[in-house]
Amino acid sequence: MRITEVVRGADLLKSTARQILLYRALDFDIPAWFHCRLVVDHNGRRLAKRHDALSLHAMRQRGLTPMNILAADLPVEA
Repeated sequence: MRITEVVRGADLLKSTARQILLYRALDFDIPAWFHCRLVVDHNGRRLAKRHDALSLHAMRQRGLTPMNILAADLPVEA
């Protein structure tokens, strides 16, 4: 598969061990894994399309800085 690095949200950390077992069973090289913290709203809920969260692009267009976004300093949507 030639995948060398996997970067994904911390919510998928629990799946990593099972996926490493699959890589071993299929005799594939195991990639390096990095799990980053999720970007969350002011209520601590992760930003996700399924929750109609604004895209990062839309937030930047509204003038939010990366630090605003990472600090969950987001506008409350009505």
